[in-house]
Amino acid sequence: MTDLYRTDYMLWVEEQKKLLAARRFDELDLENLLEELADMGKSEPRAFKRHLIQLLSHLLKWDFQQNQVNDLRGMDHWFRSWVDTIQIQRYAAAAVLADNPSLQSKQQAIYLEAYQQARILAAKGLNSYVDSRHFASKDFPEDCPWSLEQVMGEDFLPEARLS
Repeated sequence: MTDLYRTDYMLWVEEQKKLLAARRFDELDLENLLEELADMGKSEPRAFKRHLIQLLSHLLKWDFQQNQVNDLRGMDHWFRSWVDTIQIQRYAAAAVLADNPSLQSKQQAIYLEAYQQARILAAKGLNSYVDSRHFASKDFPEDCPWSLEQVMGEDFLPEARLS
């Protein structure tokens, strides 16, 4: 059975399901089953974090553009499209939380990690839109300027700051 795990994963899964359904526990590939269960437990926090990274990076780019004098030609299209991505990622992150209530206790820690990665992603994203300047993660606040509750709020978008 271990060879099947390495050579045809999908067939291995089907065989394990059949063995479980038939209650033939002594024939199960326990070593690989345990490994798969451990990986399954990691996938949902990763999915939540992945959605938060996208959500936060687009909020950072939105915030940046919101506070610019409109001298960055060509960014208006991206600016508008970020709203769609913000909503899509917000809904996706909320769905992961709804399907996995036990993530509630870990969501703040995941959020803080996601923000640091979002800073890097936002800088790289802005570099592809703005030719006149090079962005780095240090160009964004070190600590997230918004709470998790704000970010997950359906209508939240950063407001323009008055200079």
